[in-house]
Amino acid sequence: MSATPVFVIGGYLGAGKTTLVNRWLREARDLGIRLAVLVNDFGEIGIDAELIVSEGTEVIELAGGCVCCSFGNDLVGAVARLRAREPAPDCLLIETSGVALPGTVARTARLAPEVALAPVLVLADATGVIEKSQDRYVGDTVLRQLAQADRVLLSRTELVDPGRLAQLREWLQEVAP
Repeated sequence: MSATPVFVIGGYLGAGKTTLVNRWLREARDLGIRLAVLVNDFGEIGIDAELIVSEGTEVIELAGGCVCCSFGNDLVGAVARLRAREPAPDCLLIETSGVALPGTVARTARLAPEVALAPVLVLADATGVIEKSQDRYVGDTVLRQLAQADRVLLSRTELVDPGRLAQLREWLQEVAP
């Protein structure tokens, strides 16, 4: 069995992570690709796992805390269990909580046997990521998430005028080159 690609998808609350995962799930289903999704919600009641389209897809929720700081063996074990299934998934998606640090999650996922870590994706809401990055309560988390991204994907760009979008891209080059 070859290594299973693992995508870690991060971004602050409301950035569009679940929307992206659902889109990929629909496209994968249409192409006959078997995806497994690991969802981590911060808190006792998981919401994102219920929002994910799961027809023909394995969705495992890692609840009860942020996957980047409280799970360790839980994530590695979940990845190993998914890879052991028959048939094994073609690809794994890990949707982190909105407060998780995706680089930390990726480093842990890399510990699972026979996985190939894909670039870490962080979504950023074009309508408010700069403002969130300056918030005294959440700004540090937003900036750390962006800094840990291999690729930053902008969401809601249709709601931002071209001049603002150009400023945003320039700003992202500074905070997440």
